[in-house]
Amino acid sequence: MISRAFYTKRSCICQCSRQNLPRKRHSPRQRGFTLLEMMIAVTLLTLMMAVLFSSLRVAARSWDRAQESLEYSAQQMQVANLLRRSLMQAAPVFWQIESYQIDLAFEGQPERLIWVAPLPAHQGGGGLFRLELGLHTQQDETALVLAYRLLHPDTVGSADLDQEEILWEAVEALQIEYFGPPAQSPDTASQWQPEWRQRTQLPELIRLRLHDAQGAWPELLLAPRQTVPGGQSVTRLR
Repeated sequence: MISRAFYTKRSCICQCSRQNLPRKRHSPRQRGFTLLEMMIAVTLLTLMMAVLFSSLRVAARSWDRAQESLEYSAQQMQVANLLRRSLMQAAPVFWQIESYQIDLAFEGQPERLIWVAPLPAHQGGGGLFRLELGLHTQQDETALVLAYRLLHPDTVGSADLDQEEILWEAVEALQIEYFGPPAQSPDTASQWQPEWRQRTQLPELIRLRLHDAQGAWPELLLAPRQTVPGGQSVTRLR
């Protein structure tokens, strides 16, 4: 009886102990990414990065083109303003070389122009200068060049004293026209001419057309002054 009671009591204790033990919780199985899913994600990320970098390159190129266009326009305007100021100050000066007749210090050709005016401000110097605008070709490249020398008897015939400034490179064409009465019939109405042969007055208008690698420039229309303070001057050159 004692033995049975002991085992019965022990069995109850064991059952109670098992009931009091914490039960093991079975969590659902954690599922990871498969290799195929990883490859798809990497591919999509690569495509997105390629599109992003392509857009950045396009934006950078557009910005560079805009900057180049602005710089081109600014330089173009600078050259146009220099020619405008100088040609509008062209003085109707007459010169006499030795004992020859008095002649107008102005020569107008389709691609070459010679006039007398003060030197551009950025070049410095005072007095009147003989300026020449034309095209110079060197090493298969044509440039718009402004040459100048002081209008003085000692500088006549001294080509070494000419100074040149390249105004624009890679010029394809230069066209200069002159508006005024023809030399053959000064009393007729003014008209556009490819050359200026009138030796008693400056043209009323000068029209310049310039073409470079990027196309045609805006037309430059100038009106030289027809009189100078104190009347017309004659410079005698030896």
